[in-house]
Amino acid sequence: MTKLVKNLPNAGKLIHSLRNVGYDNAAAIADIIDNSFDAGAKNVDISLLTKDQKVHTIVITDDGSGMDNDTLDEALKLGSETERDETDLGKYGMGLCTASLALGRRVEVLTLADGGPCLISWQDVDLIEEENDFVKHLGVADTAHAESIKDHGTIVTITKLDKLTNANSPTMKGRLRRELGRMFRYFLISGRSITVNGEKIEIEDPLWLNNAQTHVYSDETYDVLGDKVRVRIALLPPMSIEAMEENHLNVRTQGFSILRNQREIASGQTFDMWRRHGELNRMRGEIFFPASMDELMGVNFAKQGVNLSQAMFDALQKIIAPQVESIRKLTRKMLSTDPADRVKHEDAQKIISSKAKLLITPPVAKERRASPTNPDGSKRQQPTDPKRTRKPGSNHQPARALNCEFEEAHYGTSGPIFEPDQRGKTTVVTYNVDHPFYERFIREYRDEKHVLTGVDFLIYALATAELNVTRDSNQELVTNMKSIMSANLRTLLT
Repeated sequence: MTKLVKNLPNAGKLIHSLRNVGYDNAAAIADIIDNSFDAGAKNVDISLLTKDQKVHTIVITDDGSGMDNDTLDEALKLGSETERDETDLGKYGMGLCTASLALGRRVEVLTLADGGPCLISWQDVDLIEEENDFVKHLGVADTAHAESIKDHGTIVTITKLDKLTNANSPTMKGRLRRELGRMFRYFLISGRSITVNGEKIEIEDPLWLNNAQTHVYSDETYDVLGDKVRVRIALLPPMSIEAMEENHLNVRTQGFSILRNQREIASGQTFDMWRRHGELNRMRGEIFFPASMDELMGVNFAKQGVNLSQAMFDALQKIIAPQVESIRKLTRKMLSTDPADRVKHEDAQKIISSKAKLLITPPVAKERRASPTNPDGSKRQQPTDPKRTRKPGSNHQPARALNCEFEEAHYGTSGPIFEPDQRGKTTVVTYNVDHPFYERFIREYRDEKHVLTGVDFLIYALATAELNVTRDSNQELVTNMKSIMSANLRTLLT
């Protein structure tokens, strides 16, 4: 006969695992700032203490309501029971503990609530491993510590920093300013303040909404699975290729920012609903959702990224995918060249289409459609149109669609040589007419079909390879390789 017994984790091993839950440095600090704003803080300061330009201590100070003894006792506990509601940024009772562990081995929390004593608590990984138990220090702060807080608020100090991606002070400071300015942009707009070493963080808006030339394509709130989701899509102002590169507006940064309770937890998301393409470099979007939808959105306690449930994916796809396709068509018209000046690629298109069955082509996404049904649930028979019914003996065959098409567009001299796309079963290769490769090998040989066809074959092969291997996980690698190839050829050909 069995009995119920405690099944406590091995603290020394578990604490090591918790230090590798996937936080990046900016996301870990953002999780701590979440607690500050939940406590009503108006101002948060991040101090990066350095030696020889290497960060050795991170101090996060806020002017929030502070904590009493019971709340502080919960603060450094995994799965704390601090009272939360769905409007809070925090929710899972893991943030302060796991976020600090993702930066360094020791965290100290000093706090003062109105009408209470100054309290202190600290936790050290070395001590936990030594005791093989989840232990911490908790009590009233001494005078020296108490003088650090004037009225009320909390100071979080993280030391023994062994998880910094780059401990160089200017590099880390610059990254925090950019990342936190984007993550907390709506809090900064509402009057909250975040500083790094005393310098105020500016708002980083990926949609450029304050720019008069930004066009808000749509901004609607939808009923989605019993809750409200807001989706905003914007087209950034027209700009040169050089300006787009300077502002990091490229295929790697395309997509949607995901905001949970107004705080960004992910950016550049496509959810694999469409393939990243140069035609969408000016499109940026935002999806706002409440914390009550965390499970549907696939949010974990780190609040870093999303993993949509199938139901949420299906609902968002119906909202987003048609708009993205409409924007692509609009952009394609703007980028396309004068039809009278286009080079004809019929020979390559016909040969490629004739050999399609022998080629390794990109997969075709198939749309599932439900069979029409009668009210009783039986399958409905499709009506027969006698005018469209093939008569016996008729040898009429539909025209064979091309499996490949070549198009032309203006992507700028600094743009790629070509952009690939898959439209149904057709692979579309769009040449960049501004790149010197186009002038040297396409326009110059437009009347020498054997040369032009050979170049088309080469670019088609590269395009299908890119379409076959590119996924969100390796998009940056493929884009970088293609960018280097385009840049080197541009230099060699000019």
